[in-house]
Amino acid sequence: IITLNVGGEIFVTRRETLARVPNSKLAIIVSSYHFMDTDANGYAFLDFDPKLFRHLPIQLRSPSCQRTCIFRPLPFDDQEAFNAMLIVLG
Repeated sequence: IITLNVGGEIFVTRRETLARVPNSKLAIIVSSYHFMDTDANGYAFLDFDPKLFRHLPIQLRSPSCQRTCIFRPLPFDDQEAFNAMLIVLG
């Protein structure tokens, strides 16, 4: 279990969920947790918009993300920002 502070919002999930895309930056970040920036509570800190980030674990948990993850589009207003976040974490 990993607790993340993403842009001020707390997320709790399994490391395996966030590391589902092997060799992605996100997988590397969560596997080397002790090298991450932390907040005052000791939670790993990621400087992303929590409104966008919340879609990532949901999609990573999807059965369609067993071998290759193809992320579903978000509402039009958020899609460009979500894709930019995926590029940084990919």
